[in-house]
Amino acid sequence: MNDYVRPLVVPLSQETEQGVRLIGTGTFVQRESGGAIVTCEHVARNAPLNFSPYGHEMVYSYTGAWQSFVEPIDVSWTTGALAKPVRAVPPHQVALQHQLSRYEELLFFYGYSGENSHYGFDVHETNGSGYLTQQKQDAKPDPSVIELLWPNGRHDWSKRTTAEARRQMKLDNPAGFSGSLVWNTRFLETGGDLSRWTPEQAVVTALLKRFVREDDALLALPIEGFRSVGGLE
Repeated sequence: MNDYVRPLVVPLSQETEQGVRLIGTGTFVQRESGGAIVTCEHVARNAPLNFSPYGHEMVYSYTGAWQSFVEPIDVSWTTGALAKPVRAVPPHQVALQHQLSRYEELLFFYGYSGENSHYGFDVHETNGSGYLTQQKQDAKPDPSVIELLWPNGRHDWSKRTTAEARRQMKLDNPAGFSGSLVWNTRFLETGGDLSRWTPEQAVVTALLKRFVREDDALLALPIEGFRSVGGLE
């Protein structure tokens, strides 16, 4: 999932006279009107925002308009042409609604946290990270929000994570992941067999909005809460 989703995701930053700071995370998606970046409204309201697609050295500034919906939706989409055509989430990988076959299904998101974003010597360095998590089983039923487990120091590393990355990456504060799309990997739903499962079977199921520290929970908007307003029908 890291390899599959990473090229779809970009850090969204703001440049001022004092420097560059990370604002949130955006994802390239295919809409009726063409390619766009989707993120949270509370991220997009800081526009203009800069972004640099994975594998590109250039940093682009998006100065066009946003289609925005404030809380309780909290989602924004770019409406102008993007500076660089990139790979985007295809329509067939956007779920109709958030629906898990089993509560313990593996969910995935990839994004950029502020604690791993640094600016110095006119260079803005952001380190992305992907997470497998699950929906909180003891959360109060609420059709407008999904609660996801946040490890808060009790995480496990993937086998491919290098020793250097383990030393450098901080995992205490998820601020900056706002705007990351949450994927239902459908791993358990399709049989739980790594030899047969592929990331192409995963579907976008929600949008990360904010962190509730006292509950160690990430709150996300289910796909049915923004699919139609975002032109993903």
